[in-house]
Amino acid sequence: MGASILLSITIYLVYGWTLKTQAAVLGLLITLVFTGLVIAFFVDLTRLTGFGNEDALFVIQQSDIRINLRGLVLAGVLIGTLGALDDLVIARPPWSLSCLRLTPPWESVACIDAQCVWGRIMLRP
Repeated sequence: MGASILLSITIYLVYGWTLKTQAAVLGLLITLVFTGLVIAFFVDLTRLTGFGNEDALFVIQQSDIRINLRGLVLAGVLIGTLGALDDLVIARPPWSLSCLRLTPPWESVACIDAQCVWGRIMLRP
């Protein structure tokens, strides 16, 4: 929840209030909810605990606070997902919007042109 709010605010501040930004934020929110559910499912399915090495045990023994290592595993995977999502939700909406503007849907030459626009956006520094 907090990650989606912070990333949404950041995207609006950086890219402004445009149709592309609206599509990017909507895609971001849907993907974050889906990713969170999938991560939670597979962490429970594989019974990941976060006790992969003795560092986790050392932190728990030396701390007076109860640390939820399973939650840290979930947060780590979600933070890794946020990095990829930030790149994708900014680059994907222009491609999707350009494909929507095609007169006959998915005409081959026009769709290739739209994909080239998306590729240029992804590859620019």
